[in-house]
Amino acid sequence: MSSRRRFKRASDTKPSEDNVEIQTLRKPGMAHDVDPNAIHPAVVRYTQPKMKLKLQGIDLTKYTHVPIPYPKTGGRNWHGQVQNKRVGGGAKQRIRLVDYTRNAISEKEPLVERVLSVDYDPLRSADLALVASGNNKRWIIASDNMKKGDIIKSHIKIPQYPVAAKTGDAHPLGALPVGAVVHNIEMYEKEGGSFARAAGASGTIKLKVNDKVTVTLPSGRDVQLSKFCMATSGKASNIDHYKEHIGSAQRSRHFGIRPCSGLFKKKTGYHGRKMKRVKPVITYEKKTRKPLHEMFDS
Repeated sequence: MSSRRRFKRASDTKPSEDNVEIQTLRKPGMAHDVDPNAIHPAVVRYTQPKMKLKLQGIDLTKYTHVPIPYPKTGGRNWHGQVQNKRVGGGAKQRIRLVDYTRNAISEKEPLVERVLSVDYDPLRSADLALVASGNNKRWIIASDNMKKGDIIKSHIKIPQYPVAAKTGDAHPLGALPVGAVVHNIEMYEKEGGSFARAAGASGTIKLKVNDKVTVTLPSGRDVQLSKFCMATSGKASNIDHYKEHIGSAQRSRHFGIRPCSGLFKKKTGYHGRKMKRVKPVITYEKKTRKPLHEMFDS
């Protein structure tokens, strides 16, 4: 006798209550046995290095000067697929949370800090300085020739006449003279430095008009910033970083760089030399929006 096997349709079977509850809470791409409320590496795709620290359970809202283990990706994404073939291996690294803000206590009282140490950081080209004021310690970008025991100050007052800033001290751009060399320059006031933070990098104050200061960046680009934006006097530390020669393939692997043949690199017209016109000046201003009721009332 030939036995016929009866297949059940999807409409014949009713989903259980447990399955319905899981399906409502489940995120796209997540397996059924995964807690939907927990952060899972298979679902989260990070776009910033800070996401690596969040996945370790580190609270980035609380500052710490203790070095934190920095996990490696091996050039792969969270699905295990290779995204960068030239990344892999390397020595273990620890990241130090750098505070790029340099604010004073008040206009009359600057913030005075003592340099406890100047250390090498494997994740940055410039050296970092551990500074302390009272019971507070923090990492900042060390300026050129900064050493242990130095006293640095952060001012926010803009005097009538430009000041002769000491290397390592922070002032608003409006308080510095034209031609001053600065680094760790803020794009917007009270948001921390964004420009000229790499080893040996610096910008030059080119022009001061009303409330705007034109600064020439290390790339040669001129930007217009607010006179209240903070900047640190002098160049960033480790100015001879560009002269460093790796010297061997083994040391390159120590930095986490895998070998690659030059035959597989695409060459385009960009690699040729062209006469390019000077790029226009960029003005950075915070865009303010009207409240919602004012937008509709008008």
